[in-house]
Amino acid sequence: MTAILHHAGPHHDAYWLVKAAGELDIATLPLLEHDLHAALVRPAVPRLIIDLRPVTFLDCAGLGLLCRVRGRVRRREGWLRLVYAAPVTVRLFGYAGLTDAFPAHASVDDALQGIPSAARPVRPFRPPDPRRGPPRGC
Repeated sequence: MTAILHHAGPHHDAYWLVKAAGELDIATLPLLEHDLHAALVRPAVPRLIIDLRPVTFLDCAGLGLLCRVRGRVRRREGWLRLVYAAPVTVRLFGYAGLTDAFPAHASVDDALQGIPSAARPVRPFRPPDPRRGPPRGC
């Protein structure tokens, strides 16, 4: 996993852009945590955009980190916006019930403006009913 931290914007401390790539799991989280910490220790109100489009794998450890960072940012009256569009990532946030907390943004520009993408909502996961037997066609 690689993470690249960029300070961007026309004004000092306008926002931070973190581009994550590769696998984001328990083994690779320390690098991303380090970069996010660098953005969060600034005295200004935190405004973070995390671009997850190049991420090839995201597990519950990654979701947990995003939730913790979101909490820290909100306590300081800032915002955290995520850029993602891959169907598997959209489904993951939907199954975890996190699409309201982390709406998808199609691009960094959309995230900066706070314009969520029109990604289709994901129905919550429901395990099969054992009383109905195995699915047909198996």
